[in-house]
Amino acid sequence: MKFPSILLTVLLSVACSYAVATYTAHPESAPAQPVAKETTYERVMRTGTLRCGYFSWPPYMEKNPKTQTFDGFFYDYVETLARHMGIKVDWTAEVLYGSVYEEIKDGRIDAFCSGIWPTSGLAKLLDFTTPISFNGVFAVVRGDDSRFDGDLSRLNDPSVKIASMEGAIGSVIAATRFPKAALDETPALSGASAPFVELMSHKADVTFVDLLILKEFLKNNSGAIKLIEKVPAVNVWGNALAFGKNQDPLVNAVNTVTQEMLYSGEIAEILKKYGSAADGLYPVAPPYQGAENP
Repeated sequence: MKFPSILLTVLLSVACSYAVATYTAHPESAPAQPVAKETTYERVMRTGTLRCGYFSWPPYMEKNPKTQTFDGFFYDYVETLARHMGIKVDWTAEVLYGSVYEEIKDGRIDAFCSGIWPTSGLAKLLDFTTPISFNGVFAVVRGDDSRFDGDLSRLNDPSVKIASMEGAIGSVIAATRFPKAALDETPALSGASAPFVELMSHKADVTFVDLLILKEFLKNNSGAIKLIEKVPAVNVWGNALAFGKNQDPLVNAVNTVTQEMLYSGEIAEILKKYGSAADGLYPVAPPYQGAENP
């Protein structure tokens, strides 16, 4: 081997030895490994707290402005679910239905916990838990209006105006089922009865609600509005909780506990306090038979 080749080999060996020694002596100079971001599930388990957004919509959820206490079947359900999981609930903030996705995405809440109906539009943004009950949603008109009896397709006409609270299910139904009709949206905080007022004042022709809300309104406004006759429910939706995408461990844990509560009858007992199938609050049918005492 010629001298220049020997010299080059020696120099390369020295350089490699120096590099190894430097890295070993100063490991902090190596590129830092990325730290895995804590998942929502990990944080909830670490802190023992689930941060819930909610919207006051009796009897699903209601906050007493004087006492600052809560009531409603979703409040009872979520508090019971949390006890089963060994955590507590922080009812963090009231959230408009149209803002649920942003509130979860920005990390201000972990879940929307006062009940939400999963729709095809929301499915692109949020994941939903096992429903604890179901609601039929029906078409409602003024008490003296029989134009649409027996045929909901007549609603799909430019001369028909549909009333809905902004971001509520009425707007979804109008867009997907009756796109030719006009839409009359009231502000998001106007309350569940606002579309009924639009009907009574002849600003709109029809709205879509569940029977729980309708019956509550009719207690003090008998005969003012009514269901369209001889037609089925416009749709049926499950009452669920909403979480952000890619939160499978937390959603799976909530689903497991929810199923346990459904099978044990705890959720049925909660629902009995607030309504029945006659009120449009349909229970979840058990997925089994033959569990009765012999």
